Amino acid sequence: MTAGGRASSEGTKFHASVATVVYVSILAKTPLTWFGPTARLPIAVRAETGGGGDDLEIEFDPASVAEVQARHQMNGGEKFTALLDAIAARTRGKSPSPIALVAGRHTSSALVFTGIAKDLDGLRAGVDEARLAPPVTGMLADPEKRRVLEHLFVVDVDFDRSPSPERENALEKLRRRLVDESRAEEAWAVLFEDAVDLCATGSRRTESELVDRLAYRGIHLREETPDEAARAELDSIRTRQLEEHYPELAAVGLQRVVGDLETRGGGAKVRAVGLRFLAHALLTLKRVDEAREAARRATELDPDSADTHATEPPWVSWRLG
Repeated sequence: MTAGGRASSEGTKFHASVATVVYVSILAKTPLTWFGPTARLPIAVRAETGGGGDDLEIEFDPASVAEVQARHQMNGGEKFTALLDAIAARTRGKSPSPIALVAGRHTSSALVFTGIAKDLDGLRAGVDEARLAPPVTGMLADPEKRRVLEHLFVVDVDFDRSPSPERENALEKLRRRLVDESRAEEAWAVLFEDAVDLCATGSRRTESELVDRLAYRGIHLREETPDEAARAELDSIRTRQLEEHYPELAAVGLQRVVGDLETRGGGAKVRAVGLRFLAHALLTLKRVDEAREAARRATELDPDSADTHATEPPWVSWRLG
């Protein structure tokens, strides 16, 4: 096999592995955190779309889409410049969807994950552009490329070494959804095999189709408890927004999750967790009366939560008096 053939084979495996992780997020109903601090629940995925990201298009609930460019090997020079040129050409005249550049950590340049990723975050945050560095600064004069850069997120993953932390994390999510948890590796293999086909044919997959493919091999998912998806979303808001100091985003997301839980009568403990997180976000925003009311409701639902601030991580240590 030629060197090019090996690279192509590894790239195909990497692309399919990225799709498999999306599959697991769909099945486990856990938010994807590839597109900035706002994590959303994926409900379907399509390959080879011809859009900005091109490799994968992910559909979310609430209704929205984002795209993925999966690169087994990426550098911060010629390859990144060529990628931006290609995305800008595909999205010319259109507002691009969020795009995740999902790159192999051990086969890509460190500049991608440090300098470029940092500059993209800075561009979105409106920092002084004189603080940004090449190659990002060299593209800002082109309005089409600037628009792409503003919507581009760098995700570093490790599918090329064993054990891979990203793969192990996805496996754990999958394991919790299976009737027979011992078949998680087998389930991953089935999903990976299907993802190879997805990427080769440009197909689309939904949750029900993935469930059917596993069931055909005798692998079944257990019934999901009503609060599991809410717990996963609350955990994502905690780690991606509260701990990263995005209280405005957190407050909006938490109000939606708490409202949904109250509408369908979610469990008292998960509702209390959501309200405690909401109280923290509101207090950070100096909306003290609203924060106090959320904390009061949390304590009514779960009296034990009144003392949890003593054992929580520092970011959730709040007192309302």
